[in-house]
Amino acid sequence: MEGIQPVKLVHVVPKFHLQAHIPKCQSSFSFHFTPKTAHTDGEAPERCWFPSNNLAKSTKRMGPGSRRDTHDDHYGDANFQKIVGLPETFVRKSAEALSARTEHVEAFIEFDAALPVEDTMEWTKMVQAWEEDSTKPNPFELPRGYKVSENDVRLQLAQQDAADLAKGTSVAVHQDISPSVLVSHGLQLQELQIRLASDIQELGPHSTSLQRSKVLERGNALKRRIDAWISVQHLYAPGIAMIRQREDEATTTPVAVPDIPLFLPSFSAETIACSSTLLSREWELRYAQAHERLNTLRGNLLLRAHMYKSKWQHSRGTRMQTRSLSLLSNVDKRIAECTKSYKETYAALSRLAVPLRKVGWQMDLRPLLDSDVVSIADPDETRSEGRRLMSWIWKVHGTGDDATKSTQAVLRIEWCKARARAHRWQEECVLLAEEMRRVLAYSKWEEDEWRSRTIQIRDSVTMTGKMDAISEGKYAYALRQAAIRHEMGLRCVNQWKGLTEKLTTMQDRDAYINVECH
Repeated sequence: MEGIQPVKLVHVVPKFHLQAHIPKCQSSFSFHFTPKTAHTDGEAPERCWFPSNNLAKSTKRMGPGSRRDTHDDHYGDANFQKIVGLPETFVRKSAEALSARTEHVEAFIEFDAALPVEDTMEWTKMVQAWEEDSTKPNPFELPRGYKVSENDVRLQLAQQDAADLAKGTSVAVHQDISPSVLVSHGLQLQELQIRLASDIQELGPHSTSLQRSKVLERGNALKRRIDAWISVQHLYAPGIAMIRQREDEATTTPVAVPDIPLFLPSFSAETIACSSTLLSREWELRYAQAHERLNTLRGNLLLRAHMYKSKWQHSRGTRMQTRSLSLLSNVDKRIAECTKSYKETYAALSRLAVPLRKVGWQMDLRPLLDSDVVSIADPDETRSEGRRLMSWIWKVHGTGDDATKSTQAVLRIEWCKARARAHRWQEECVLLAEEMRRVLAYSKWEEDEWRSRTIQIRDSVTMTGKMDAISEGKYAYALRQAAIRHEMGLRCVNQWKGLTEKLTTMQDRDAYINVECH
């Protein structure tokens, strides 16, 4: 039909489910990177479905009609709870959005100031072009480097498992988990342990109950995943069960989740009775992992050098200094995590190299000392210019032109993510203000609808000259519903007083226009 504009559909994956997709999907179909999505997560249906799982024991014995009525009752109750909780929900969301908007907009502006203007101008054009047309190069993606990534190795191992199954030579002893999947999951759990340990260390004496509860919940979830993984590990390496039992008997105090030993094949490749398949699978994954950690470490070191330079040149006063130190602290945390992960990976490779008879791998990978973790731009104050030495991490193969491109890509992705965070929180504030306006408008419309029904009933009674019991009931019910909507609107107005103005205004800038530095 003429005059109707074509609808442009943008495809994204709900946030919780996105983590199960490949990296390309995660960067291409993320709500976080999609303009005008604010902090929508796309998981609203799951919030109803998840509690309904508890009904299964009852509904599986019901007939179709009773089962449907039971689900309708519970979904209706969930909807009712959501509606009556709207005043408090918007107060909570607004407080979080206002704080996060200020934090992330300032962080993006300061991060942008720490980087070369010509680079950030180029990245701005690149990300704006991608936001307009998703077929353009994605600025959130790392270019495929000269080294095979850990995910590429996982794909190769999965293909090898499929080939073994086809030939009938598979050594899998579990229906769903092959040796390569077992080792891959173990390495992922080890990384999660490192991150959890870092987050626990960050919790100071003045941490809030919410911060502590979030870390504790993550620890509990990780503990359940580790327990499930261990049960499968014992199928592939029964000897580890005895080692773990001796460790448990020798320990009188509970072991913290980050310290739970996983006893991967590399734990003691010469003493743990593991198949050569497990050893070789871990070697391939570890080798790719080590190169990825080095690449990430170099990018973060270069990022820290840029931020230090910006801090010295531009940060003045307590407020700006505090913000700079907070951003630097986050980068330092990532550097520490990469360093620890690389050291553990290198140690594992050293233990695996003997039984697998691997040689030559130490030409690219070396032991990482604390003195090696320096940027190529960091001066060594203990040496004169003529005696200054460069860390080996900048001299191994792939750190010349490849490394420059790689570190630039890391900086670009971090910059794009900082920009996306600032934009999404700005959009969230504007969206919350609009949703609050609509809630009030809808409450008023519903109140007017119920009052119009009372008028219809009253006019009908006037025409007939009598009001029977049914009409009285309808009239009273309509008045009650109108009063409920009126009280709901008043609750919202009272609790949201001043919130809309805060959400739609920003200091020194238009809250409706996303921040851009160029």
